Amino acid sequence: MVTVRYYATLRPITKRKEETIDGVKTVSDLLEKLNEEYGEDFRKQMYDGQSLFKNVIILVNGNNITTIKGLDTEIKNDDRVDLFPPVAGG
Repeated sequence: MVTVRYYATLRPITKRKEETIDGVKTVSDLLEKLNEEYGEDFRKQMYDGQSLFKNVIILVNGNNITTIKGLDTEIKNDDRVDLFPPVAGG
């Protein structure tokens, strides 16, 4: 199982700080599963149309997926995925 940790505006949508997810092989699979689970509110926080917002940060075991294989980054049991939606403020 993969541990997924949610930050900022994702926490009120998921109603949790973290959870474990089974049956996903890539970051893309994980996001698809989360979109199905949490619906449009989750999707609006992460996607600009069909693409992720440019300032979304997704870490797998502390490494930004942009430095690995992007959405094709493989994930396996005992991995940790941190999801940071775009945040604004001052």
